[in-house]
Amino acid sequence: MSVSLTGCGAEAASGGEEGTNDNDAHSSHAKVFAVFDGHGGAECAEFLRGALHAYAADALGAPAAGGRGAWLRARLTAAFLAADDGFLRGAARPQAGSTAVACLVAGDGLLCCANVGDSR
Repeated sequence: MSVSLTGCGAEAASGGEEGTNDNDAHSSHAKVFAVFDGHGGAECAEFLRGALHAYAADALGAPAAGGRGAWLRARLTAAFLAADDGFLRGAARPQAGSTAVACLVAGDGLLCCANVGDSR
């Protein structure tokens, strides 16, 4: 599975400088917004609607390592892979699937967008 980190940036409210704390995405104020395009039925898209935020929260709880962009790409990839595994373990129709576009918005002004599949 390939996760494309479309863009990631932060702007501090006080001075317009990029945030430097790699752990800011862990904030309890972080939100995940996503759009899913189910393939082979709606089962996978519905699963993701109810579960991707929890997989993202678990993945973003891992310690930060490397630069912020590389860390976020690794953590979001881990979240999507865990969601894929979770869907396949319980799916009535494992041949169903979904593409996704997801955005993480953190309380520090971080906005990070990623996609899986042909959704952009």
